[in-house]
Amino acid sequence: MAGQEVFEILDKIAKEEQFNNYKISTNLLSTDGANFSSNLYLAEISASDKELNLFVKVAAIGEKLRTLAPVCIYKTEVQFYTKIFKLYNDIETKHHVPDDHKLVLPKLYGYNLECSNEILVFDNLLAEGFDMYDRFQTMDWEYASLSLTALAKLHGLSMAYAIEYPDEFKKDGEIMKIQENIDGLKEYLESAITKVLQVTKAENKERLKTFLDGVTSVEYFMGVLKPMRSRVLTHADYRPSNLLHKVQDGKTTKVIPIDFQTIRHGNLVSDLVYFIFTGTDQEFRNTQYQRCLDHYYSELSRTLTMLNLDPNEIYSRKDFEYELEQASSYGLLSAILCLLIITVDPKDAPKVDDKLEQKDFAVIPNERYSERINGVIEDFIKLGVI
Repeated sequence: MAGQEVFEILDKIAKEEQFNNYKISTNLLSTDGANFSSNLYLAEISASDKELNLFVKVAAIGEKLRTLAPVCIYKTEVQFYTKIFKLYNDIETKHHVPDDHKLVLPKLYGYNLECSNEILVFDNLLAEGFDMYDRFQTMDWEYASLSLTALAKLHGLSMAYAIEYPDEFKKDGEIMKIQENIDGLKEYLESAITKVLQVTKAENKERLKTFLDGVTSVEYFMGVLKPMRSRVLTHADYRPSNLLHKVQDGKTTKVIPIDFQTIRHGNLVSDLVYFIFTGTDQEFRNTQYQRCLDHYYSELSRTLTMLNLDPNEIYSRKDFEYELEQASSYGLLSAILCLLIITVDPKDAPKVDDKLEQKDFAVIPNERYSERINGVIEDFIKLGVI
């Protein structure tokens, strides 16, 4: 059990939902190395006449990691759900967006933002047949396309939000701007670079090393993440571990984004290339990379059109191509920083507790990592980035 605070917030929710003579039960959910910032619980509030299935996130970041992240790690996520997502819904209603194209997210039932005791409680979509994608499996087209559609909705609604509520969007930017303490990640970045060079194919090693010598500064990171032709609220951690999907007859039919604790102002391409290069393998990209780009932009244009905005005026294909040219290298940097953890075997994954430090994420490279990262490196050579 996660503690008295969890029971208290679940008890409060039970009363708000008008449960009588109810029972509360919780079970710790194992993520097998897919989550490192939270302990996750499945909870059930049950009475004789009804039940409520809930998903509970309890912050599990110790003091050392908190120096690298916002002190109250769920504050941004609560801001997104209680304010921004509601405004997104208002915008969709105002423009008569069809239900089947509206952005769907889990319902936030309750939260506690007391530092070091942060808790979020959502409806449990796992009980509705949703699941998390196996991080060891590269995605197929059905999953990728629906994930990109959801991302396009997020970005398109953010653009409409900036236009219809400019003052509020600006205020959010002050809170959700790119953190400039990237120097705090220097130790992990240096370790990740050392490890990627250990497994890089000999014929590509010097080329990659030369590229990395020029991109590890704070200024470079800020440059590829900052708003460019687009200024949107980016998810900033859009990958399969932060998406829930439903499968019917062997095919993905729905994808719902979760985990908005890293949302910030930036350019939309940073989310796009992060998703593609941390979530797919080279075999998929060989045939589907351009299709992913085309599908994403098509879905973004469709979202903007439904919101009575002209894509050619708001964010043209030319703008999109410009940002791809300027920021696509973030896909390579994301892979270098994230694939070590994404591909880690559960037995080798860092333990989620209050002693977890940044250096604990620098796990030993395995064969899965070597294959995935070398595929990314070769792709960026083909793209002319390195």
